[in-house]
Amino acid sequence: MKVLLTGCTAPQSSKNTNERNPSFAGIINMSLIELGFDVTWEDPSVKMSKEYLSQFDSVLVGIAKPTSIISHRAYGALSVVNHSSDLGNLSLFLDTPDPHKIYFSLGDVYRKPESLISSFFSKKREYNLAIKPEYFNSVVSGAKKLYTQEWPSTFIPAYPWSNNEFVSKNIPNINKTKLFLVNPDAVLLEISSSAPKVNYGNHWCIDNLKTDWSKKTIMSLAKPYVSYRESRWESNSDILTRLDGSLGALISTYKDGNPWWSSSLSQALFVGVPAVTDWRLTSYLGKEWSLLASTVEEMTPEERTVLAENQKISYMNNLPSSEEMRENIGSILAQKTYVTN
Repeated sequence: MKVLLTGCTAPQSSKNTNERNPSFAGIINMSLIELGFDVTWEDPSVKMSKEYLSQFDSVLVGIAKPTSIISHRAYGALSVVNHSSDLGNLSLFLDTPDPHKIYFSLGDVYRKPESLISSFFSKKREYNLAIKPEYFNSVVSGAKKLYTQEWPSTFIPAYPWSNNEFVSKNIPNINKTKLFLVNPDAVLLEISSSAPKVNYGNHWCIDNLKTDWSKKTIMSLAKPYVSYRESRWESNSDILTRLDGSLGALISTYKDGNPWWSSSLSQALFVGVPAVTDWRLTSYLGKEWSLLASTVEEMTPEERTVLAENQKISYMNNLPSSEEMRENIGSILAQKTYVTN
């Protein structure tokens, strides 16, 4: 099976970005290759014609808010969506935590197409091509299809406690039967085999300082805290080093208290420090997932080491294996009957 993997943002379409930090797209790419699929993972382009895209059995496009600065490749991605939707070989994935913002942004483009090529976006990839009518029409058509038409099969990364309603209620033209939750953490954690060590860290690492959950949690802390990363250019090894010297990790929730997967949780469990998120979501996993940050702060280093070890064990017991995850993605992509015209 031949697959094109691409998207609106660097983590969705760039191998180089994935080499610095693990991404959902990178895990999908690796999984499909291990299944024996012929995968082309590359930046999208408005120059990708319907003829070019018809050679693929599946075109898997990562969607993000098209009017966001981080959607540096949005023009190409939306044009690919337009053509592949006509061909019938389109699938999608979401890896950003605010799906409602995607839908609002698509609505803005639907109502005012010219807003997508405002001079404010002149630094985006292929801007000078996107303003040309022959490419602009395809880009806008892709955005309009995402706003008005039912989405094809769509993958979202998930924790065991995630649910698809967070996405379906914020993007109303997504059919729940075509929305598939994929938990990629087994891929990141199965390679961790080092023995736990006592960690005497005295600060927290927070994966997102800007959310309501993080701001509220910070008010209850007695210990200092730092962000997971000091800059977006830091690598995965930089983050792991910072986590390794911490007392634990705080994993944020998002709009209306809903979770959204990132590699932050597995990074904490990988180095052997406790992870704390909203206990109301995770307590079913066991008492080790029912603690507040303030309680973890009061533990001794030895107690926190045991806590982190127990968290990892119970978490992995509730995950599909990496092999099961791969098979799940592959079978969903292979189920469709494709039309090439």
